[in-house]
Amino acid sequence: MLENWLANIAGFCAAGVAIFPTNAKGFSGNQFLNLPEWAETSSLWSILHYISATVLFLCFALFCLIIFQKPDRNKPIDEKKLRRNKIYRICSYIMSASILSMATIAIFKDLNFTYSTLIFETTTLIPFGISWLIKGSYTWQFSKSEVLKMIISPLR
Repeated sequence: MLENWLANIAGFCAAGVAIFPTNAKGFSGNQFLNLPEWAETSSLWSILHYISATVLFLCFALFCLIIFQKPDRNKPIDEKKLRRNKIYRICSYIMSASILSMATIAIFKDLNFTYSTLIFETTTLIPFGISWLIKGSYTWQFSKSEVLKMIISPLR
């Protein structure tokens, strides 16, 4: 049930990130976006974008911290599952630190860290991608590809 809620919230927020650009100035009109004229100068769109992104990234971190660590159905918790759970926790911690870093830099504008949003979005998305691949790697152990089997053997 929690997994379903988190997935729905994350999906809604992902749409919010795409729908509400951070800076629409110069992109309105028939050429790019059909936005109301006030949207070019309104900070509301940026606020909605950042709120959506923050909640989306928090959902990703919660997936790693809670959902992915649940025991597999009808399988005992073995050493490989504990290893996967450790990776999920590390990914969650990295994501949480990245989210806090973005918030800190947004609050203290005088820090002036160039490309901070890009860097910390990346350090949030890559760990989530890694944990997602590991969680979805169950069938790799049955693959015909020896490379996939070798990659996943310490974890599955």
